Amino acid sequence: VNAGMRVARRQNRPFLPSPGQFVAWCREEASVTAGLPNASELVDMVYEYCRKRGLYPDAESYPWKSNAHYWLVTNLYQNMRANALTDAELRRKAADELSCMTARINRGEAIPEPVKQLPVMGGRPLNRAQALAKIA
Repeated sequence: VNAGMRVARRQNRPFLPSPGQFVAWCREEASVTAGLPNASELVDMVYEYCRKRGLYPDAESYPWKSNAHYWLVTNLYQNMRANALTDAELRRKAADELSCMTARINRGEAIPEPVKQLPVMGGRPLNRAQALAKIA
């Protein structure tokens, strides 16, 4: 409630918001006080990650601001790719993920660091001569 009141005081409107708008303000402000972006900033971070991810060998090497940002963005990116989410669907999922992560942080749960994944080994299969040379 205090978070929603802070947002209400910043508004230049002389009227009180609807209950739904007030609850949305409370949720948005709660994520900001937990050190997380709001939903639209999170979607922007996902799109920026989409643009720049090819510049880094893996997601763990990307310059994340916090561990929570890594988990939020990579989960949303994976969900977006797997389910072909539209922008509106991505924004809804971002709000859901943000509320879950905010709740985890407010409970005092430690957000784990990104875990390095094993590199993809292999490439092209060996031809017969190379395979025999490797055995001998």
